[in-house]
Order: sequence, then C-alpha cells, then structure tokens
Amino acid sequence: MKLRAIIYTTIIAIMCASCSESNCVLGREVATHVSFIGSVSKKNLACQGPASLFICRQDAGDTVVLNKYKNLSMFTLPLNSAATSDTYIIEYDTTLYLRDTFTIRYQNRPTFESLECGTTMFHTLLEITGTNHGMDSIVIARKDVNYYEDANIKIYIPNN
Repeated sequence: MKLRAIIYTTIIAIMCASCSESNCVLGREVATHVSFIGSVSKKNLACQGPASLFICRQDAGDTVVLNKYKNLSMFTLPLNSAATSDTYIIEYDTTLYLRDTFTIRYQNRPTFESLECGTTMFHTLLEITGTNHGMDSIVIARKDVNYYEDANIKIYIPNN
C-alpha cells in the first residue's frame, strides 16, 4: 500500500514538474507605444515644461493613464479589447492649459498563443486623428500593436 502511494506521488510530482515550465511570454504586455518627436530635429525628445504630462482616456470614467510625469519621451497606452476606438486627452502644461484630444481607431486581433497560454489580444492601428494645440501632428509609425516596444504612434511637438 505504501509502495503504491510512493509511486503515485512520484508520478504526480513528475507530471507537475513537466507542466510548470511554459513558453508563455510572462511579464510582457501588449501595449501601444507612443513617443514624442521634435518637429524640427526629428529626434526623440522629452516633453518638457513647467508642469507635468497628464493623459486620461475620455469616456472611461476615472481612467488616468499618466499623471504628473515630467521629461517623458515615451509611454504606453492601453487599448480596449471590447471596442474599436479609444479617445485620449493629453495635457502638456497646466499653466498654459495646452490640451489635445486624439482618437485611435483600431482592429482587435485575438491571437492564439498555446494551450497553456491561451489567447492574446493584438491590435492593428487603422487611423489616428487629433487636435493640434500642443502638438504639431500625430501619426501612426507602426500599425501592429504586439509585444514589440518600437513606437506605434509618434507625436510631433515643436522644438528648436
């Protein structure tokens, strides 16, 4: 009887050990990467000013993406997997009240990873529109939103 218990315990331990190591991409998230680019220099630069950068998702209640960040050159935006567009408000400088609103239209692409990992929601950026109060323009740099950390969206801001 004890021998059976030892054998069963050993078999279960081996099965658990073989399943514990997975090829899932742990700690990586699917996010839209946004970078600030100088309109004149065409180089990455930090959005600076006497106040902080504030970004929130419009029509999503209290969804604040960034609050009180300074000297930020790149950030990530979440996309809603249950929708096909998101509108964000970006405030660059609270003393001058420079505020832009931009809308990202996208397509959701559920992607099967594996049996252990399940499905991951990737996105394809289709269109981006926005106001130009604090930024010169906003463009899609890379339309596939996945695990890669290259900029998907570039916000061109005035610089010398």
